[in-house]
Amino acid sequence: MLSRSLRFFVFFLIVAGLLSLGNFPNNVQAQASTGKLNLEVNAPAFQTGSIFTQPVDPAGKLFQSSWLDPDGSDYDQYVWDNFTLQSDQSITEIDWFGGYDPAKFGAGGAVLDFSVEIFASSAAGLQPDVANPPLAQYQTGGKAGEVSIGVVGGTPMYSYAFSLPTPFTATAGVKYWVQIEAFQHGAPDWGIAAGTGGNGSYFRKTASPGGDGLYQSMPGDSAFTLLAPTTDTITSTPPATETATLTVAPISTSTEMPVDISTATTAPINTPTPTPKPPILPCLGLILLVFLALVTRR
Repeated sequence: MLSRSLRFFVFFLIVAGLLSLGNFPNNVQAQASTGKLNLEVNAPAFQTGSIFTQPVDPAGKLFQSSWLDPDGSDYDQYVWDNFTLQSDQSITEIDWFGGYDPAKFGAGGAVLDFSVEIFASSAAGLQPDVANPPLAQYQTGGKAGEVSIGVVGGTPMYSYAFSLPTPFTATAGVKYWVQIEAFQHGAPDWGIAAGTGGNGSYFRKTASPGGDGLYQSMPGDSAFTLLAPTTDTITSTPPATETATLTVAPISTSTEMPVDISTATTAPINTPTPTPKPPILPCLGLILLVFLALVTRR
């Protein structure tokens, strides 16, 4: 018979062997990997770009285009200017420049609202078709983002921008006319800025001695810009792969030829996969159990 201490020791070995079996990994692998990420995105991005523009004339001249809200007056004047596009476009925004006539000393007060209208041409194409309603009519509901751009040719000048609630589809080769008209509560003094780069002619309505409107073709252009969506492609180029280069300075001795190693490449290191070994403690425990069984039988 074995003593109690020896039995305890054997029991301890058996428990330790079982625990080592539970914690021993079934598969042991060592692997080195290199990941490469090539990202190339070609997606359409919708932006707004200018499709027609007549910049501000540096002379700083104004063409009055305003009226006394709400009933009008003999001092009212309206201005139209034409545009023709090279291709079909969906106009989504109209920008323009203008200011308050310095000679009228602020008689009209601040602009309260703007009416922005687009007219068709008359049969002869020399003037807007004022006998019929406009093709599109909008109100800005305020000052259209009035921002001072400083003094141009002695006239304080402002920029304005208005995004159309409903885009206007313009057909290529067709002449249209834009009318931008300010609402004021005093004697009207706001005018659209004279522009450059047009056909040198605009159209206006002014009061006549008989009280009826007088329509006139006038020399000059007004300063406005038409904007429409443009499609650009955003491409993300994958980053260039960096190559490690090892340069060793030439070794020059009296008995050896110079050595010039410009680049050196290293082969990938393959780490061998270790083979799992059977646990030692469980084996010892099993051996002792067999030994004890043999001893106790005797």
